[in-house]
Amino acid sequence: MSDTTSQTDSTVQTPSPKVKKIFWLSLALVVIIVITAVPFLLFQAIFKPWKEIPPVSLTSKDFSLQYKLMRKVYKNFSSKKIPEKAVLRLTSEEINSLFKLAGNTKPQKLPFPVRYLQPVCSDNGVFSLTYPIRPKQSWLADKAIFLNVLFRISKQEGKNLICTLDSVKVNNIKLPASVREKLQQKIDMEIQKEARNISGLLDSLAFVNGKLVVVYKPQALMRRAMGKF
Repeated sequence: MSDTTSQTDSTVQTPSPKVKKIFWLSLALVVIIVITAVPFLLFQAIFKPWKEIPPVSLTSKDFSLQYKLMRKVYKNFSSKKIPEKAVLRLTSEEINSLFKLAGNTKPQKLPFPVRYLQPVCSDNGVFSLTYPIRPKQSWLADKAIFLNVLFRISKQEGKNLICTLDSVKVNNIKLPASVREKLQQKIDMEIQKEARNISGLLDSLAFVNGKLVVVYKPQALMRRAMGKF
């Protein structure tokens, strides 16, 4: 029994100081790599190269869609008595053509033309926007954070416009629900500020059978347009 125990003890060897040193150096190297790699990977995930989007050129198909759309609207304004309410049904193709038409314009509230938002309307009524945020730091001049948003819009008669966020991502990285809720609150506040103006021109808004059905007020639009001249 004692002989067996002595043989087992002799086979167990403690690591040499050199092996221990190599082990701790390797572990320290792994820790250093992780500490330096994580910030770099986060930076790469958050900041992407700034994208310059050239001016939008309309195609012959766009002109055809705009002409048909203009005729639909013109019917309500060319009659002797302008109706109080009118219905306009827009396909996703017509909406996206309108986005292209507005692509080269620059609203006062945007630091860049509309085309930089890359607005798209899908056949099921989901809108998508990509809002580029450019950092103020000079060393990040060629970088940007791209906020990707999916949302739906609707309005019932006598009620305020509703804009519902479906998804909020930064460079295709989905943000926590708490961030989406804060953005939703901000959108709701902005809509509330413009609620009277919106309701004065728009009666209802809904996606029905693949079309955006807009019930608007031609008389109110005419008064608004005349007031600006």
